[in-house]
Amino acid sequence: MCAFSIAQDTLATVGQQPAGLPFQHASEWQTLQDREGDRYHQISLLLKLRITLLGIYAGGASLQEFRQPLGEYKIHFAAGVANNNAARWGRQLVASGAKMRPVYQSYEQIQQFSADVAHELRTPLAATRAAVESALNQT
Repeated sequence: MCAFSIAQDTLATVGQQPAGLPFQHASEWQTLQDREGDRYHQISLLLKLRITLLGIYAGGASLQEFRQPLGEYKIHFAAGVANNNAARWGRQLVASGAKMRPVYQSYEQIQQFSADVAHELRTPLAATRAAVESALNQT
C-alpha cells in the first residue's frame, strides 16, 4: 500500500488501502491496526521542493504475511531448545553417575566394614553368653 496526498486529500494510491486504517503522519516507522485487528507497518515522508510542501508519501505493508512463518519459527525454536536441554541433561546425568560411582563404592565399603565389625563383636559375645548361661544352669 502506497499513497500520495496533499493536505490529507489522497491524490494517488498503489495497492489496496485497508479499511479503517488511520492515516497518521510520522517520519518514523509505526505499527497501526485496522478494524479487523490486522497490523500494518507504515511510514510517511514529507515531499518538499526547497520550502514548498509538495505532499506526503505514505508507504506500508501488512504484517499478516509474517505471522505464519513467525509462528512456525517459534515452534521450531522451542523444539530445538527442548532438544538441546534434553541432550545436556542426559550428558549431565551420565557424567554425574560416573562422578558418583566412587562415592557409592566408598559407601558400600563402609557398610561392609560395619557388618564385619558387628559380626566380629557378636561372635565373642555370643560365646561368652553361652558360657555364662551354661555355668548358671549347672549350679
